[in-house]
Amino acid sequence: MKARGAILQGALALAGLGAVYATWQRPEQTAPGDVVVLDLGRGELSRIRYEDGTKWVELERHRDRSAPAIWIKQGKLNRPLPDGGVAAPAPETKPTPRGELRANDFAEKLFERFEPLKANRALGTLDPSKLRELGLQDSAKSLQVEGRTGKYAFRISTSVLGAGSPYLQNEQDGRVYLLGNTALSDLESAPVRLVDRQLHTFKLPEVDSFVVKVNDKQRAFSIKAIANQPTIVTAKKSPQKPDEFVRNWHDKIWHLVVLEVLGKGDVPASGEPNVALRLEYSNRGNRVGWLELATPAASSSANARELYARSEHTMGWIKVHSASEDQLKEANRVVTE
Repeated sequence: MKARGAILQGALALAGLGAVYATWQRPEQTAPGDVVVLDLGRGELSRIRYEDGTKWVELERHRDRSAPAIWIKQGKLNRPLPDGGVAAPAPETKPTPRGELRANDFAEKLFERFEPLKANRALGTLDPSKLRELGLQDSAKSLQVEGRTGKYAFRISTSVLGAGSPYLQNEQDGRVYLLGNTALSDLESAPVRLVDRQLHTFKLPEVDSFVVKVNDKQRAFSIKAIANQPTIVTAKKSPQKPDEFVRNWHDKIWHLVVLEVLGKGDVPASGEPNVALRLEYSNRGNRVGWLELATPAASSSANARELYARSEHTMGWIKVHSASEDQLKEANRVVTE
């Protein structure tokens, strides 16, 4: 009986060692979403850069409170040729903005998803064949992150980005992670989804008057906007007589449709626009904001219907829907008493 018990104990010990060895060989795993890839605290991230081999987009957090919190930059990458040379960037229908773009509130939420950056699973270091299978071996897609503790670089899988959860490989230690959130797809589309398209940060109830200027003519109006009630607009010289025409005209100006945001310092391809209309908003005699609506510098069949605007909030020119051309035509009537 003693010999049999010893044999049994030996078998159990060998089984235990086998289990330990199998566990040691198995890729690192934890509960989904609990793997910390980058342990950055809230507010510690300063820059995120994404590249896909042909273009790049970068988000940078500014510490200056007088400037926008997060800026977006973008550009094209030169494509490598098989013989080691470099091809020119692909032809573009319009020039890539050179200046920076102000990011919206969603950009801050994107930063928060990197503070810390978490993954669904940690797969450890993998052999080349497995890396190739996951789309990491020869991927041109990359992620660069800069924070309080330093700079980090990752390779991104090519097979599943945009269609599921991508894999990340830390270029420093070779470890691979399965990313569970959509942070990378949001970063890839940042120049569209994360650009601030607001004309003003103040609300209409926060102003009590505005002035319309067209060439050498101008006219002042009082405005009363209350939530869930029709806005009342009256000429300063006729405070008891609501002006429905001006109210409707101003409502369309206030709701201009933004089509494209130009970078800081950028001008349209046709040149510096010609300002045709200016509005100045005030509250109790203090300037709150302003808006300018402009036409292209050069009139041609290609850009004759383009319209641009800028305001106290924008960093430069933005392109607005050409339907606003009617508001320009009606502006002369607005400033005529």
